[in-house]
Amino acid sequence: LQGLRGLQQKTFDYVVTGGGFAGLNAMAGIQRGNPGATALCASILPPGGSWNIKYSYVRLHAAMPHFGVASHPWAPPDPHHLATGAEVLEHFSSFVDSMREGLDFAQEAEVLGTSQRSDGMLDVAIKDRCTGETVAVTARHLVDARGARFEGHQPREKDPLFRGSDIADTQPAELPAKMAEVAGSDAPPRLYVVIGGGKTGLDTCTYIGGNCRPCDDVVVVTGRTRAFFNREKLQPRKETLSPFRLGTVTSLEFLLGMLLDWDGSNGRDILRAAQKTGYLHTIHDIPCQASFLGALGEEEKAAVEGYAKDIVHDDYLIGTEAAPDGRTRLLFKHREPMGTSKEV
Repeated sequence: LQGLRGLQQKTFDYVVTGGGFAGLNAMAGIQRGNPGATALCASILPPGGSWNIKYSYVRLHAAMPHFGVASHPWAPPDPHHLATGAEVLEHFSSFVDSMREGLDFAQEAEVLGTSQRSDGMLDVAIKDRCTGETVAVTARHLVDARGARFEGHQPREKDPLFRGSDIADTQPAELPAKMAEVAGSDAPPRLYVVIGGGKTGLDTCTYIGGNCRPCDDVVVVTGRTRAFFNREKLQPRKETLSPFRLGTVTSLEFLLGMLLDWDGSNGRDILRAAQKTGYLHTIHDIPCQASFLGALGEEEKAAVEGYAKDIVHDDYLIGTEAAPDGRTRLLFKHREPMGTSKEV
C-alpha cells in the first residue's frame, strides 16, 4: 500500500504488526488457514524487517528450507544454498507480492496502540511515518509480531568493559566502504580488529580476509567462546545420508537430547560433550563456554582460522593506547596487551 489515508475506519479480521520473519509467517498462516479473512500487515520497514538494515555480506546460518516464509518457494531453489541478505529480502518481497486479495502490506506504518470496544473489537491507531498522520482501523484480532527491533550492533560506548580509545568504531554495515578507502592503494597497512565471536563476527572476519590487501591483517576477539552447530552433521546433504539413517541425527533430535539431559546446572558439560561428538564445534576446537545454536560449516570454520592472524578466545577488548615506541597497543581484560605498528 502507498500511504495509509485510504485505510481510515476500515475493518480487518487481523492486524499484524511487524513485517519481518514472524509477521510475514503470520500473514502466511492467515492466508492458508482462513481463506476468507482480511488482514493488514503494518511494518515500519519494507518486507523482511531488520533484514533491510543488516550488513551487506550477511548470509543465512542454515540452508534455505530452514528459514523464510513457510511454503513460499525460494529462488534459486538449491536447498543447500546459504542465501545472501539480498536473496532473503527478495524471498520476503516475493511473498508479499503473491498475497491474495484481502491481505495488505503497509510500509512505513507504525502501530501506536489499541483500545478494546464494548463489542470486543479493537480500535488500532497506526502512524504513517512518511506524512506523520495517524489513521484508525478496526480489527477483530491483533497479532504482535515485532521481533528484536534490531537497529544495529552495539556501539563501543555502550560496552561497560570498554575504557576508551581514540580509534574510530566501525559498524559491520560500514565496513565495505571503509575497506574501499584503501583498496589497491599504498596506504599504511591496517590491522582490522573484529569484536565478537558470534556469526556476525565470523562473517566479518571472512569478509575482511577475502577482500583486504596482502599487507593487512585481521584479529578476532571472541568474548566467551561459542560453539556452533556443525552444519554438515546437523543439516547433511541428502546424498551423504545412509538409507538406514545409521548415525544420522536431525537437529531437532539433537536439541531434544540436550534438553532432556539438562538438569539446570550442567549446561556447559552438555555443550562440551556434544562438542566431542562433532555435532558442535568451535574455532580452533577449544572447549566452548556457551552456544547460541547458530550453524557453522566446516569450510566457514577453516576460512576464519586461515584468515585471522590471531583469535583471542575467552577475553574482551577493553581499549587501546599509544605505546612510547609509536605502536598501538590493544588492551584486554585478561591477557597481555597486543602491540602493532599497523593502523588499527
